[in-house]
Amino acid sequence: DSESNSIYVHHSQLPLDAKMMDGNEIAVKITGTHIFDPKTVANINGIGFLGLHSESDYEPDEKEMFCSYYEGCGLVDIGRYGPFLKEDRKTELNFNIKNFIFANEPAGWNFGVEEKIREHNQIVDVTDDATGDPHGLTKSNIPMYVNEVGHNKDLEQNVLAQEVDDRTVHYFLHLDKPMKKGETTELLVDYLDGYERTRERKGYGKANIESGLQSDECDAARILRNYKEREDIEETIASMSEDDMQTCMHFIKTRILNPVLRSTNAFIRSWENRMGRSDHAKVLTPPPRQWVARRRMHWLKERLEVRVGILRRSVTEAKIGSARLVWDVAETEDVLLKMEWDSMYQILPFMDKVFVNGNRLVSVMVEEISEELLFATSKQLPKPFDHSHWCPISTKLLRETLHCIAASILCKTDDIVDLHTKMVQSVMNLAKSAGEAVVKACDNLNSSALRSYDSAENLCFRSPDHEE
Repeated sequence: DSESNSIYVHHSQLPLDAKMMDGNEIAVKITGTHIFDPKTVANINGIGFLGLHSESDYEPDEKEMFCSYYEGCGLVDIGRYGPFLKEDRKTELNFNIKNFIFANEPAGWNFGVEEKIREHNQIVDVTDDATGDPHGLTKSNIPMYVNEVGHNKDLEQNVLAQEVDDRTVHYFLHLDKPMKKGETTELLVDYLDGYERTRERKGYGKANIESGLQSDECDAARILRNYKEREDIEETIASMSEDDMQTCMHFIKTRILNPVLRSTNAFIRSWENRMGRSDHAKVLTPPPRQWVARRRMHWLKERLEVRVGILRRSVTEAKIGSARLVWDVAETEDVLLKMEWDSMYQILPFMDKVFVNGNRLVSVMVEEISEELLFATSKQLPKPFDHSHWCPISTKLLRETLHCIAASILCKTDDIVDLHTKMVQSVMNLAKSAGEAVVKACDNLNSSALRSYDSAENLCFRSPDHEE
């Protein structure tokens, strides 16, 4: 029932009919192993999904305990994890693109299932396609709030994630030890190895615990992970077929791009019209990740354009002459045009007033552009911000240089040459300051009677296992 979002019982009691694409009508009959007839229910406030029973049907027993191994107990279905909406089902390709656009947030809210979609791996993703955050139906069901055991040996799993009909994920309570009435326990599930990359980003993966791997709070660790992610995205795009490209571009356009553009552009226009009233930002601010999403779609657009060009050159004359292909290519080019974000200067008036996860938007966007720049120069700058490769002076110079270039990208000017000249001058001044810092540190080291290396700390490298 798409209108009520009910996943259990359709509200209509009338016969169903359907109309085919060619206009022919067919009769529809739905049957099942457990047919629900509302007329058989004596108590309209009955308990259970179908409301068939009341508390008076049961004999209270304060001594009764529950254990999954006891007769008549077993597993308790505590609810569906997903999908709830048609849009929650995605091909692995579309999910990976969405996950990149929304900076890995959807990665924490998905399951792979056995059923295929057009012979592609299927992912059940319960986040909103316009924001990357869990959608309303997800939040209204228990499974979203079940934590996981991870690699914590002090925690015991008591919830099983199981597929139903190879296409739906349910959570089932499984208690190894008896529980009395009134006792409580935390619900804990195990996401297994498929969740390990997300655990490592958050800092509680096996490598974090046993080998000291840093979480995304560490710049060097986060950048290396994001490098790998961007490399994977580039490889995915480079291997796209015509069908992959068409379905992916349609997905981006209808499910992500259009709602993100509506939300962010409306805010920009409204801000300009209201002259940046302080109360306005609090009321109409778009979901935070949408700003980063726009920039990431801009980055994707440049890679997708290259692949589209290759695909167009590779198609045969017969395919070029078909109406369907011409229409699809036209739509793809239209989507690519909309993914362009060359007017980022429009957000400058409120960048220091809007926050993304506690950080000012200006800082978030500068860091995002800095990461793009680092990825573009990854072969020339190995392991940036890694203290075993970069001393504090060089790390400071790299960060300030990236921020300087990123700031120039955000600026609006009709004189590009002048902008670039000023940017180069600023970078040269940063390099000069770094050189002076090196000279000063060396002088301090040479003049120290005790030869204390504390005076040259800014020149030191740290071993990979050094603790801050």
